[in-house]
Amino acid sequence: AEGRAATSWLTDRLRAAPRLLARTVKDRREKFGRWLVVLYEVDPTGAVAANVNADLLAAGHARLKGYR
Repeated sequence: AEGRAATSWLTDRLRAAPRLLARTVKDRREKFGRWLVVLYEVDPTGAVAANVNADLLAAGHARLKGYR
């Protein structure tokens, strides 16, 4: 149920965003070397309006996890 609620929240958020900016980073700290993405909502002037990842955390749909 938690996954469905998070998916619904994120889907609604992304559909409502006028524009998005994705910044990727290769995570060299963990053994699989995954690519991570930070999504930003961009306003009509091109300025970053919100960090979607941070909002997902604030809404309680994600947890911050550190890897060694």
